[in-house]
Amino acid sequence: MSQETVFIAKNKKSPRDLGFEIMEMVAPRVIGKKILIKPNLTIKASADSGIVTNSVFCEGIIDYLKKNGVEDIKIGEGTSAASDDEMKEVYSAADYLELASKTGLELINFNKDGMIELEVPNPIVWKKVKVAKSILDFDLLINVPVLKTHHIALVTLGIKNLMGLFLPISERNKAFHERLIAFRGSLKKERRHHLNKDELKQAHIEISEKILDLYKAIRTKVPILTVIDGFYGREGNGFEKGKNKDMRIVIAGWNAVAVDTVAAHIMGFNPKLIHYLMLAQREKLGPSQLSKIKVKGINPKEIRTSFKVITEMEEEIN
Repeated sequence: MSQETVFIAKNKKSPRDLGFEIMEMVAPRVIGKKILIKPNLTIKASADSGIVTNSVFCEGIIDYLKKNGVEDIKIGEGTSAASDDEMKEVYSAADYLELASKTGLELINFNKDGMIELEVPNPIVWKKVKVAKSILDFDLLINVPVLKTHHIALVTLGIKNLMGLFLPISERNKAFHERLIAFRGSLKKERRHHLNKDELKQAHIEISEKILDLYKAIRTKVPILTVIDGFYGREGNGFEKGKNKDMRIVIAGWNAVAVDTVAAHIMGFNPKLIHYLMLAQREKLGPSQLSKIKVKGINPKEIRTSFKVITEMEEEIN
């Protein structure tokens, strides 16, 4: 496996400038392409909530692309918290309708998109997955997640952010959380309030295996540039429970495994404890060891901190 490069930048004042700066570092290969920007708009939340990708940060990416001659750019998302026309409300809450109006970009609602079935190379769980057909229209997917934690996956970064492309939306939650749903049923019957450690581990393994299968399928159809918005990081459960971490950073690169590994390290996690990263390295999809990654820009040791994750056990770890 060749050494992968990950880029880190910091800007204390402006998410827009931070988005522009990181593209200057990583993006000479994007010129002239049809580009899809895929943010993380998990729920209806404001642009500065730390829960969703900051629209002003995306504006910096768009400004760079336009300055360098890219004319065909679209933004697309399909959150599980919305269906059909409700995606407009999600876009509106995070100021993406305003961004689209300002930049002239089209917003795609993947929840209403057509589906295409993709084969999964070297499958772990799924031999095939159904995803939004629109991804075939683009030469490049710029995947723009948030630097934040998650109650089951522990971190929700580049690879997990691709879940918004999985269809149909009516099956998404069950598809990725079948064990978790079953465990929640057991909790109710047994009058328990939270998962135990073994249940949490099993649920973590399940979502890890499935997001990695999804990633493997999508990357066969479109190149992926991962750009993690860490201007407002977020610790907690990935949704309302938690608080922002004032990081003012961005982490980016052309190998999603390497980018997620660096991000997890900066968040204070041992990547060995994040199952999908270990699986990815085992399958030679990318390195999950910092020693095997070339980092340019900010030294990750200088900005490493500790993100707390509120798990389904309702306790903070890390």
